[in-house]
Amino acid sequence: MISEQKRAPYSAEYRGEALALAERVGAEAAARELGIYATQIYQRRSKAAHERGVSDRERELREENSWLKHRLSERLK
Repeated sequence: MISEQKRAPYSAEYRGEALALAERVGAEAAARELGIYATQIYQRRSKAAHERGVSDRERELREENSWLKHRLSERLK
């Protein structure tokens, strides 16, 4: 049986600080300093850019959709 690795959740504050560091010293250097992969910084940077372009209404709809899915899964149990 293959064991699943649990990913360490990074707080929004940590991710923001990592992006700020990457802006100052570059993604590769920031990744080395933080002990993470540079691809994590590139992915987070891309996601942050996308989120800046998302409207408040779209965010609300995503949250509502997530809540409804959770409620439905609870009812089906």
